[in-house]
Amino acid sequence: MKKLLHLIVVAIIILNGSCETDHTNKKVFLNLSSYTLQVNYLNRHYLEELKDVIHPKDSVVIDYRWDFGCYKTEENLPPCVLQEEDSIKIYVPADSTLVFTGNLRDETRWYSDFYAGNSSNQVCTFVFVNEDFEH
Repeated sequence: MKKLLHLIVVAIIILNGSCETDHTNKKVFLNLSSYTLQVNYLNRHYLEELKDVIHPKDSVVIDYRWDFGCYKTEENLPPCVLQEEDSIKIYVPADSTLVFTGNLRDETRWYSDFYAGNSSNQVCTFVFVNEDFEH
């Protein structure tokens, strides 16, 4: 009986210390520019294509991933940037002379919010501003 109680206590300790749940990673485009934007995005990993319009002060989720395991700290989190193999085009439909000059692969342009725990969550947000567009 003492061995069984000892095994139960050890099992509880292991289960409380493990991280066998889930982690979500979401990438969001937030439009704080004064332009309505057209986004064409091809995620080559999932072969998903997104075509969406983002009005000023609006946002759209461009990538949502869920997997087993969680992250207790921010170390080793997936990068926020878009991958080189992903194809993305940003347009201003109302003014075809405006060209997007921002860098979606620059980690410093992304804001990361991380919530640790057994169901950890990372939200990466790229914010579009007027300075990202030039004639």
